[in-house]
Amino acid sequence: MRRAVLVVMLVCGLIGAVVADPSADLYTLVVPESYTSLYLSGASGTAISTNDVVQFNVNFSTPSAGLFLGADASYDWYEQTDETTMSLPAFGSVSLTDTQFSLDLNANPFYRSYTLDFNSLLGFWGAGADITVNPVLRFAGGSTFSFSFFPFAEAGVNRIHSITTLKRIETIMRHLGVTPTTEMIRAVAEIVNTSTQRLNKFTDDYSENHRMYYQAIADAMGIPTRALDIVLINNSQEYLFDVQRYSGLRYGWEAAARFTPGMEYAFSTFDFKGSLLLRGAYARFLMEDMLHLGADGHVRLAFETDSTPKFFVVTEVSATVTYLPEDFRWWAMGKLGLEVDSSRATDKFGLDLQAKLNYLINPNFTVYGGLLLATRSDRLSVIAGGQIRLW
Repeated sequence: MRRAVLVVMLVCGLIGAVVADPSADLYTLVVPESYTSLYLSGASGTAISTNDVVQFNVNFSTPSAGLFLGADASYDWYEQTDETTMSLPAFGSVSLTDTQFSLDLNANPFYRSYTLDFNSLLGFWGAGADITVNPVLRFAGGSTFSFSFFPFAEAGVNRIHSITTLKRIETIMRHLGVTPTTEMIRAVAEIVNTSTQRLNKFTDDYSENHRMYYQAIADAMGIPTRALDIVLINNSQEYLFDVQRYSGLRYGWEAAARFTPGMEYAFSTFDFKGSLLLRGAYARFLMEDMLHLGADGHVRLAFETDSTPKFFVVTEVSATVTYLPEDFRWWAMGKLGLEVDSSRATDKFGLDLQAKLNYLINPNFTVYGGLLLATRSDRLSVIAGGQIRLW
């Protein structure tokens, strides 16, 4: 399997070298990106509904009543700069019923710094952790508590980075009737690079910061009188459908080694779980901005002190191919996932395939369809759906 991973990455590299990429100089730009989100929702977890914050149920056949309280919270923070990448995804849920109280927390902080130099080759180091906490208090007794803590440290070479912001700038230009050029996109990207300073400048009227920011972008695009169109572009259904095609696209390659010692506590038992991860990633356009490939692979050498201490190897390879035709009204993507896990008693080999096509019939009518195949669940699924607004 290791040879297969290396062959796949080598072939991808040769294809990328042979096929001309007119945007190569542009994609090497690392454009700072940042976003944050916090979502709260009800999660009472009863059979009647799973989206309520509060439920009070009365059973008439067997006279009884029950109160159910619950909520979920999802937080995501990400920042990419010239020299660092940081992220903090976290999830939490809490529930209270007439029989128990439970709390479930999970966080995955991550930091990487691209400041090392290995004989003129860009190097990086990183650190992070996977943390879970799950106490369950049962009012009739039998409460439980479990947690896991898996810190990691890594070092590697080269860099793979997001190009979503660059493609978003290019897409805005096309929808505003501006012919994108490398120089224009670079100029707008330099403004976006300083968005934090521009939008948070101290003033008695913060709207002035936003006005000047979007005016600067309009000037860089050569449409100084259309700053308002840039502000309102997110209200265009066609633009939102088009820009969705570029979500998650990356450029570059990197290879790294990651060491993860960790522990898990559950039901009064501590277990050690450590691993050494050797990984690689590759992403780029292969066919003049029309075909994008993103591939990741790793080999994990692991040791666990469960009831039966064991050493095992897990090999995973995943690839996503996105086809982006010149007509933005449709696009397609395919995903491939392979896993070989020697620790599993059965189904050591797992294959997942996904293919999906998205089509914009008109701004108020979008459809999609596709296929899903998973060998471990022995399932082949055909999916289809869409969204339409009638009036």
